[in-house]
Amino acid sequence: MPWNTIFFDSSNLSNHPLACPCLVPHCTTDIFSISSFLNFFYILLLYTKFANFLKTYKIVLLQIKKGCSLKLNYKDVLIPPKITNIDSRSKVKLESKKKFKFSRNNWEGIPLIASNMDYVGTFETAKDLQKNKILTAISKYYSDSEWVQAIESGVDINYSFITFGLENPNKILDKIHSIEDLTNKTFKFVMFDIANGYLVKYHNMINEFRKQRKDLILAAGNVVTKEGVKAISDAGTDLIKIGIGSGSVCDTSTVTGIGYPQFSAVDECSNEAINLGVKIIADGGIRSSGDIVKSFVAGADFAMLGSLLAGHEQGGSPIKEINGKKHRQYYGMSSEQAMSNHEGKKKSYRASEGSVKWIEDNGDVNRTVEEILGGLRSACTYLNVSNIDGINKNIDYITVK
Repeated sequence: MPWNTIFFDSSNLSNHPLACPCLVPHCTTDIFSISSFLNFFYILLLYTKFANFLKTYKIVLLQIKKGCSLKLNYKDVLIPPKITNIDSRSKVKLESKKKFKFSRNNWEGIPLIASNMDYVGTFETAKDLQKNKILTAISKYYSDSEWVQAIESGVDINYSFITFGLENPNKILDKIHSIEDLTNKTFKFVMFDIANGYLVKYHNMINEFRKQRKDLILAAGNVVTKEGVKAISDAGTDLIKIGIGSGSVCDTSTVTGIGYPQFSAVDECSNEAINLGVKIIADGGIRSSGDIVKSFVAGADFAMLGSLLAGHEQGGSPIKEINGKKHRQYYGMSSEQAMSNHEGKKKSYRASEGSVKWIEDNGDVNRTVEEILGGLRSACTYLNVSNIDGINKNIDYITVK
């Protein structure tokens, strides 16, 4: 049998949609003919295309199997404006009313929280932020006596979280009761804060604490998946922190490979939170008032601010001069610097998962807060909403990645 007849009649090749007529002569005969060579080349081409198809199909199947859809950070998203009736920023109300599932407590204020990081979550910061009804998560390293002194000097515990890590529940309860007895004030907010919110031991701790104090609004984290949200919610948490590896001085994703793009984490976790009746805090990756808006569009109930509120007078961080300008220290709470400050040194079995930065001095935090709130009001006018609660998952966004 002639070579060319194994595949097809070469006389019809010039009529094939993938053939180039100018290269295909109308000839027949044997294995050494031009048409035989073109037959071979054509089949090779088809085989290559089919192999590439199978490869692509396999990749798509793997992506579907593993759920590897495109995930987004705040920088990958923009929010289109709407026709609006809000013709002045002064008409926008930034205060929000929240009701919490387990404590059955109510709260009203601007849904922003200063992070419990060193030199951010300080009593001095809290005193200024509470003037605008903004919350502060106070650093967990303050003593009982320092808390008593702060409350007596004007820190409002209706706008301040007392913060703990992974500790004995009885020890936590003792500290809270001691401060409450000495000040004749009752805490409203408690925050449990560890980097890995997936620890069963952590969930058990929260659950044990909740059994003893049903009246307190509990916040805990950090997680980035629906499973994490459910686990912490099931422990009795009202308010769940979302974010791993997205902070500006957090190196967890670099060191461990663990993390989740923040906009998508908030978006996906908020769906689970809605189903469970709990609320979430977008914690990490917020570098501007625009990112706060994006976090609300993704479904956050609160936004936690670290780098945005770092480097201010009220934080009291160390100062040094760089190129003739005053700079302040800012570091991640899993950095070697933080471990050295609070534990004496970094333990040999641990890796540093945070970085240290010297940022230009930002002066008075009140000026920064004014700019942040101005940005939020402006966003509301673009989106035709008169209240901050109008910026939510019903707002459309586009991806720019």
